[in-house]
Amino acid sequence: MKTKRTLVILRTFVLLSVLALFSALGVHAAENPLASIPTKNYIITDGVVRGTGCDYYTPAYSKKIRLTVTSSNKKVVTAKVYNFTNELNGKTQYFAGYETTRKGWGKATLTIKLKVGSRTYTRKQTVTYQKYTTPFSSFKIGNTSYLSTFKKYQYADVAKIPSGKLSYTLKKGYKMKEISALVGSSATAATPGDIKTVKLKKGQKVPKNTLNLYLVVEDSKGNTMRLGIY
Repeated sequence: MKTKRTLVILRTFVLLSVLALFSALGVHAAENPLASIPTKNYIITDGVVRGTGCDYYTPAYSKKIRLTVTSSNKKVVTAKVYNFTNELNGKTQYFAGYETTRKGWGKATLTIKLKVGSRTYTRKQTVTYQKYTTPFSSFKIGNTSYLSTFKKYQYADVAKIPSGKLSYTLKKGYKMKEISALVGSSATAATPGDIKTVKLKKGQKVPKNTLNLYLVVEDSKGNTMRLGIY
């Protein structure tokens, strides 16, 4: 399925980029290596699992580390820790990451701890899962309507995205923050420049050879939800 393949490609690219950055900068124990983890994570979701991967990766260290993540409510969210090693110039680097899994609706607090040598760093994150409801009262590309899909799901999995005028109507209290199209000949193209991202606005024409269409919508409380057509 295109959705899962694209997610795997993007997650692999992010992981390799993180490793390269840490290696180039010689990152070790910062003031708090967990500081990049947001203290609040508000997630609007239809509940469908479309891809897996770590929510966070630690920096790389020259010695073994210990990462732990505990949830205050396992009926809402659980977390699994993964340990990794990487060889660089004949030396072993150690890093870790964790992956969260939604178990229900509501709020829970994750307590993340990273032990490096004799030092222990701590970070807490409040995770809230809200059940998705469609922000659209209409959504079309050309003459093709996707409203019935968006009423149930955040993402529409289609054989081909048509090229046509993008039109939609948002329900009261919602506003569109971003529309972008991933355009190219293949979702796995390796040639630089073969795939590009095109920003779109309401009323514009969706380009030919659009692989994915990404949407970011904000509700009246400032919470964002991601939708798309793949």
